[in-house]
Amino acid sequence: MSVAQRLYEGITLADKGSAEALITYMRTDSLRISDTALANVRGFIEKEYGKEYLPKNAFAYGKKGAQDAHEAIRPIDVSVSPTYVAKYASPDEAKLYGLIWKRFVACQMEPAEYFQRQVLIDGGAYQFRATGSTLMFDGFLKVYQVEDEEDEKAVKIPKDIKEADGLNLKKLDPKQHFTQPPPRYTEASLVKELEKRGIGRPSTYAAILSTIQKRAYCTRENKKFVPTELGKRVSEMLVKNLPDIINITFTAKMEEDLDKIAQGEADRDNVLNGFYKKFREDLVAFGGNVVDKKAEETNLSCPKCSNPLVVRFSRNGEFVGCSKYPECTFTSNFSRDEKGQVMLEEKENLDLGSCPQCSKALVKRMSKYGPFVSCSGYPDCKYIYQEKLKMPCPTCGGDLVKRRWKGGSFWGCSGYPKCRFAIFGQVEESPCPKCKGPYLLIQFDKKNEQTKLVCPDKACGHTEIKAS
Repeated sequence: MSVAQRLYEGITLADKGSAEALITYMRTDSLRISDTALANVRGFIEKEYGKEYLPKNAFAYGKKGAQDAHEAIRPIDVSVSPTYVAKYASPDEAKLYGLIWKRFVACQMEPAEYFQRQVLIDGGAYQFRATGSTLMFDGFLKVYQVEDEEDEKAVKIPKDIKEADGLNLKKLDPKQHFTQPPPRYTEASLVKELEKRGIGRPSTYAAILSTIQKRAYCTRENKKFVPTELGKRVSEMLVKNLPDIINITFTAKMEEDLDKIAQGEADRDNVLNGFYKKFREDLVAFGGNVVDKKAEETNLSCPKCSNPLVVRFSRNGEFVGCSKYPECTFTSNFSRDEKGQVMLEEKENLDLGSCPQCSKALVKRMSKYGPFVSCSGYPDCKYIYQEKLKMPCPTCGGDLVKRRWKGGSFWGCSGYPKCRFAIFGQVEESPCPKCKGPYLLIQFDKKNEQTKLVCPDKACGHTEIKAS
C-alpha cells in the first residue's frame, strides 16, 4: 500500500518538470472503469496490438458488495508504459505499476484461444484421461508476453492417434496421496479469505495484517502465519465471552450495515443502537475478566522451595512458575510429553556459568524480542549477559554488544548514547583485504544462492564469496 501510495501521489519522470501521478485511487475494490478510460485503452489496444485483439464491445465487470465510490485501480494514462516508468521509478514501484498496467490493458482484450484434445483410455474397470492443449490465439496473453513454449513435462498427444487404437502398457507408475490439512495462511491467501467472507475493505487489509503481527498474535514462518500462544489465548477468551461479536457473520453484517449507512439506505443510530444493546449485555456478563487468572497445576515441585509448580501465561507465552510467587520467583520454560504432562527444560539453564556480579547461576529467559541469559537472582541482581564482538568499536574503542529491537538484532556500542556506532547485519570479524577495514558484512545473494562477504565502506566496494 505504501508503494501504491507513491504511485498515486506521483513520481518524477525525466521529461516532466514535477511529480506525475501514475495510478488512480488505490484503496478501493471497485471494478468500474470510466467511459473515458475505456475509450483510451481501446484506442491503445487497436493501435499497439491490432484490431484482432480488440473486442467488438468493451468488457464491463461487477462485484457484489464492492465500494463503488471510486473507479477500479488503473493507470491514469495508458500510454505511459511500464518500460518507460521503470527507467525512473524504484524497482518496487516499477513492478507494481507494471502489474496494474498489464491487468488493466488485458481486461479489455480478446480472450486467448486454445485447441484442446482429450484422449480416454479404458483399462479394465478403470478409465484414464490425458489432455493436451495448443495455443491458437494469444489474445490478452500478448500483454503478458506469454508464448506457446514447449514444456518437457507437458502431455504430448501423438498426432496420428485414432479412436479404438490399442495401447501397450510400457510402464506403471503408482502413486499414493494422503489428505493434508489446510495450509496456513500467507498474506495473500488471508486477504483473499477476508474478501471472500466480506470482512474488511482494501483500505483496512494492510492494517489487519500489520496489527496481528505487532500485537504478537501470530508470527510469520516461511511467509506463512503461525499463531502464538498469546494469539490462541486471546482468541479463545474473546470467542468464549463475546460470541455474538467475535464471529465472521457479525463482522460481515456490520460491514454491510456501514455500507448501507454510507449509501443512505440505513439509519446510523438504529444500526449502532442495535449493536450496542447486545454488546453491553455481553460486556457486563464478561465482567472485565480479560485474563484467566486460574493457573494450571502440575505434578512437579519447585526446585527452590518445594512448593507445587503451576503453568502461567504472559504476553511472551506460557511458562512454569512457583505457586508461591512473589515469595519464590522460580520460573522455567517447559515442554509436554505425549500424555500432555509438563516437563521442565532444565538443559537450557545448564552450562551457562555463574553471574559475574553475585556468583549465582545464569539462566535462559524469554522476552518479546527473543531469548536472553540473565542472573537467576533477579530482581535482587539485574545482570544480563550481553554477547559482544572481539573487535572494539571503531569510533570510541568501546565494546560492540548485541542489542535487540522489533526489527531484529544489531551490534551497537556499549557507550550509547554518547557513541551511536551500530552495525546492522551479520559480521565476519576479518579485515577487508582491500581497504584493511576491521570487519566485513555477511550477505546472502538470493539470485545466485551464494553467501558473500561485503565491505561496509561503499567507497571500497570489496566483495568476495564466503567459503563454506
